[in-house]
Amino acid sequence: MTTLDTVAHVAAHARNQHLPKRIKQLVVSAVRTGLALPDDELDLFVDWCRSLDDVVLAGHAPGPAGYLEASGRLLTGEVVQITVETSGDALRASGLAGVLVLGEVEQYARRRTAVPA
Repeated sequence: MTTLDTVAHVAAHARNQHLPKRIKQLVVSAVRTGLALPDDELDLFVDWCRSLDDVVLAGHAPGPAGYLEASGRLLTGEVVQITVETSGDALRASGLAGVLVLGEVEQYARRRTAVPA
């Protein structure tokens, strides 16, 4: 399959899943397809993760800046890697460094957007 076919499949997947058009960066090669979402777009990250099959999630918090990364498959079989940058300090404080499950990321996103009482 050509790179253009892969881009078409990713775009079709995003449209079919009603995922917003906000993408910070798209990298497509013969080896991988990577999407970087705008910084701190945790809800969009969760939406993308829900739309993929066989999702593997990880949190990386090496310093003040950190990121969440997901790898999964489109229905067409292509592996897609989704990344969003966020606070490394907040990830460490929430215990979200290392291998994760989607529920942990969903709870973290909800807590970050919750209005204090």
